[in-house]
Amino acid sequence: TDAARNDAPPRAESWRPIDGETLRPQLVVLAKMLATGQSKARKLSREIEPLLLDTQLQEPYAAVAKAIGRLDFETAHRLLHQLMTDQGWKL
Repeated sequence: TDAARNDAPPRAESWRPIDGETLRPQLVVLAKMLATGQSKARKLSREIEPLLLDTQLQEPYAAVAKAIGRLDFETAHRLLHQLMTDQGWKL
């Protein structure tokens, strides 16, 4: 019923499920690149972004991508670590 749907968090029903099998290994590689200051992190980040479109991680990851865009790899690494911890994923 419509009443049951109103109890759901906003937008939750329109979120796509996260493909952790594909995503997690890429995030681990990205974290290593960020930790060692590799500029290739920018390319990998651009590849990861489409995987997160319309998922609950799109917004949190946007902050990571923004920091990477500024070449602020230290901040990006910290934000990415927090995002992964929130998901229960180990780096």
